[in-house]
Amino acid sequence: KLLAEKPELIGAHGNMSVATQMQWMRAIAGGDYFQLQCLIKQIKHLKENLFADSNGTFAEQMLIELIATEWLQLHYHQQQMILDERVSIEIREFNLKKLTASFNRYLKSMGALTSLTQVKFTNAMRQAMQEVARLPQESSTPAQEEDGSSPQKSAA
Repeated sequence: KLLAEKPELIGAHGNMSVATQMQWMRAIAGGDYFQLQCLIKQIKHLKENLFADSNGTFAEQMLIELIATEWLQLHYHQQQMILDERVSIEIREFNLKKLTASFNRYLKSMGALTSLTQVKFTNAMRQAMQEVARLPQESSTPAQEEDGSSPQKSAA
């Protein structure tokens, strides 16, 4: 009932991207409060700059959140590679694989965002995308209703 009356609470507490980013920042900062605050400001700046270069679509917003998370993961794994100098070669190789995977995900997300920002959306297209993004998640498509897999029918 509280969430229905105050939907702004969902944004502050239900945003898993921001929650995940905070966990990565805490892991990187390792208890250093000053570094944590610097990381928070840096991520905010990164997201603002990426968003300023975008068309403002919901998909771009999602990609920007993903890029911020992957940027943090990448730097966390780089930091681990530096700190793990006395561990076995197997662990170093495993950490290198994690670093490489983080880097590849980051590059793919940046490529996807770059591709999306190159699309020139009309105002009507932008409005339609924003309205679709606001639709309740519970709605089903005609195909789901025909095959009986709509969320309302499966809950019954």
